[in-house]
Amino acid sequence: MTEKACRNCNFITEKSNCPACGGASLSGDWAGYVVVLEPYLFSLQLELKQELQQKQVSEKLREIFNQHKYTLSEQAEIQPINSKEWKILDGKREYVIKEGNEQLNIYKQYIDPNDSEIAKRLNITQPGKYALRVR
Repeated sequence: MTEKACRNCNFITEKSNCPACGGASLSGDWAGYVVVLEPYLFSLQLELKQELQQKQVSEKLREIFNQHKYTLSEQAEIQPINSKEWKILDGKREYVIKEGNEQLNIYKQYIDPNDSEIAKRLNITQPGKYALRVR
């Protein structure tokens, strides 16, 4: 299915109506849109933490990303943020991995997650992917 942006609240969805606000007016194409946020994608087993600590993008890690429809190239690299967070940089794509309760959570990042001022100014209250119309 094709993802579309709600013209009312900018939530990105594959559905015919927006699950965030119930709106039925969705974008037909992405011309003029900029994706702002895309939070949680999927989780990994905690046993992969050692690979992250060693900054290794293993075949196992690539396979897991592939299973979730995300591709890591041969140029992908891991950078530590702190003892419980890592970044995977792969060209223009950036993923953040955060250690949670007995698992590693994967997030796709388009903006700095610490920059909550953006979410406040855009009145983003529900987790999800959002787009802005550029005029």
